[in-house]
Amino acid sequence: MEKPNRSKQISIVPKNAYGLRTDILGNVHFTLKQEIIYPVAGVLTIHDYTTNKQKFLRFPQNSHPERIVISPNRKFIAVAERTHDNKSMVNIYEIETLRKRKTLQLPPDCPNTQIGNICFTHDSRGVAVLSVEPDAFLSIFSFDKNDSLIIGRASNSSQQGQAIYLSCNPSDATIVAVGGFYMLKIMNRTDKGFGQIGTIKGDDLLITSMTWLSSEVLAAGTAESEIIFVESGELKIKQRADEIETVDLSGEGDPNLVTTPAEVAGLKHDHHDVLCLTQFEKGFLYAIHNVVHVFERETNYNFRKKSVIRIPITLYEEELYKIENVAVNHEQDTIVVATKHSQLYIGMLIVPETLKISELVFQHLGEPLHISGIIGMAVCSWKSIVMTASRDLTIRVWNYETMKVELVKKYQIEIGVIALHPS
Repeated sequence: MEKPNRSKQISIVPKNAYGLRTDILGNVHFTLKQEIIYPVAGVLTIHDYTTNKQKFLRFPQNSHPERIVISPNRKFIAVAERTHDNKSMVNIYEIETLRKRKTLQLPPDCPNTQIGNICFTHDSRGVAVLSVEPDAFLSIFSFDKNDSLIIGRASNSSQQGQAIYLSCNPSDATIVAVGGFYMLKIMNRTDKGFGQIGTIKGDDLLITSMTWLSSEVLAAGTAESEIIFVESGELKIKQRADEIETVDLSGEGDPNLVTTPAEVAGLKHDHHDVLCLTQFEKGFLYAIHNVVHVFERETNYNFRKKSVIRIPITLYEEELYKIENVAVNHEQDTIVVATKHSQLYIGMLIVPETLKISELVFQHLGEPLHISGIIGMAVCSWKSIVMTASRDLTIRVWNYETMKVELVKKYQIEIGVIALHPS
């Protein structure tokens, strides 16, 4: 007679995941709590950075996530994914339960069903989807009982320009700003799909980011360190993003304002882009390379610069410190940024009046991470120590009990083999 198998089944589950995928756009967001959301390998990590506890949402194995956006109420995330057979879709997940709520795909009669950009509507009850060029189309999916859909052409009829960016109006779910290379337009719902509000075309602009400051005013950054303000579809003000200290939208404005060329102002040729334009209740912000400029709202039409926050350039080349994504927490006192290399940074959003300093400095959020593949690992026999070596020419010593990096050392040549003494 065989004895019953009394051995207990053992399962292994991840406790913490360290890393950051930089091939996914929109790779850091804040939830309603002190949690940030970011992709690591094949999962989306929801990380409570005060307790260092994590939970995970696994990406589908047969698809590649391309972009992540969060709803204005911070209760849902939308992930634009591309399957192995080149089909594009948007999966909507509830953050609290990590359950998938909807899957959206562009209708087959759309000239191009590949998804280029996505954005939640202001009420978090719909998603605007922009297909890729050529023949980019704008679609708005509404999560009502009928799952209604509005669709219309976003590309210019002249075929000039390239639609890349989306920004949904903060009070009207049927108004969307579309911008990109040599185009900028405000689109609204009509009987035949979408029409254009105002006369602005942006055919002389290289738009790099956009956000609405109010239901009437749109701010857009350009590849030439300019920031433009559009009111009701008409260009109102154009200013140098690296020079301005105040924004006054109360007057007529000067759309032809003469500004200092970027090279004369001391910016490097590849450091001109005004990126990550983000509106929050107290104001707005944007990034130029490794620096974030924060403006606080004084009135409905006036803003004043309150903070300049810089990432210090330390181990790697300057280009790798370019800020590519920004998130502001619900309380509007903390900012987290993701850079071109695999690292998150955290900082204070607005300088308090009691601090007499002109600039703030970002700090690492969590542990300093490898920015390239790990090619070697060694484990200590007698201590809770692990050492890793990477193609980024660094070795790091990790303590897996404290979950901390205890040592980082960079070399001038590629590392071959590493080993740890048992003691």
